[in-house]
Amino acid sequence: MFDQKIWFITLFPDIVETYFDFGVLSKFKESVRTVNPAKYSDKGFKGVDSSPFGGGPGMVMRVDILAKTLREGVFKYYNNPKRELSVYYTGPEGVMWNHSDAKFMAECFSAKKQHSRDLVFICGRYEGIDQRFIDIFVDKTFSVGNFILSGGELPALLIVDSLLRFVPGVLGNPRSFKEDSFENNLMDYPKWTRPRCFEGASVPDVLLCGDHKRVNKFNNSQRHKL
Repeated sequence: MFDQKIWFITLFPDIVETYFDFGVLSKFKESVRTVNPAKYSDKGFKGVDSSPFGGGPGMVMRVDILAKTLREGVFKYYNNPKRELSVYYTGPEGVMWNHSDAKFMAECFSAKKQHSRDLVFICGRYEGIDQRFIDIFVDKTFSVGNFILSGGELPALLIVDSLLRFVPGVLGNPRSFKEDSFENNLMDYPKWTRPRCFEGASVPDVLLCGDHKRVNKFNNSQRHKL
């Protein structure tokens, strides 16, 4: 259905692959590729990281193993990786990911765009990855919030989930994202469904009147600016 590919360089590919078994993103299952750095290390998992120079706690993912993973696991499938791929990393030092980023990246990723690019996400683990890999290979680093996680898989999936919703054909109703929160700097309006009454709480009468103009006016009045 989609020509573009999304690559995840991750030590735990099952985390990523399982996510695309469910919901609307299952449409993209065949477009997702995972590459495990452990396969590009002579020592497997034990060879992907090392203690940091200068001391400090934890371990750091090695630049040489990550570079080999990227070159032999991803780049080899492209004639011109620099022009055909965008490489992203997630970390607390990155630019905060937001709604506008999701829309922009989806446009660049769309098959209808002449200069569309496939996406590569580097999922760090341990204390992070060698800075030299970021400097040489990563186009941009994103943060998903002021907190720390045990790995980069969840942030990468969060980013991909938010951007794929804007790719034509992913959502069943193309109006869905246009009325979502953050569109036009507004939050979405509250939603109600059956039953009409529940434990003394009722659905607003205006939503039952059948007058679409009145309903739209009411819903819009419930939205508030960010």
